[in-house]
Amino acid sequence: MGRHSVEISLRATVEYLAGRIDRTEYERYVPAEWLQQLRLNLESGNGISGVSISRSPDRDDDGLLITSGDRDAAMSPFRPGPANDAPEAV
Repeated sequence: MGRHSVEISLRATVEYLAGRIDRTEYERYVPAEWLQQLRLNLESGNGISGVSISRSPDRDDDGLLITSGDRDAAMSPFRPGPANDAPEAV
């Protein structure tokens, strides 16, 4: 896990999304601090810039690598520009 990316269990994520396991069970397979990092990236307004699968042939599970990009205005709270950018009154 890095500041802008997390790798979580692909198998657990698919089973959670499909409704085969609940959130409590999902969190047994995915470290809470990794989910927290993903949440912090999203709350900071950073969009997802990439999703990939990290294959692990010697394990029962592959990784789902989620990478956050730069701040995405569409995902961030509105921040008006400086006052001098406002249109002039007529």
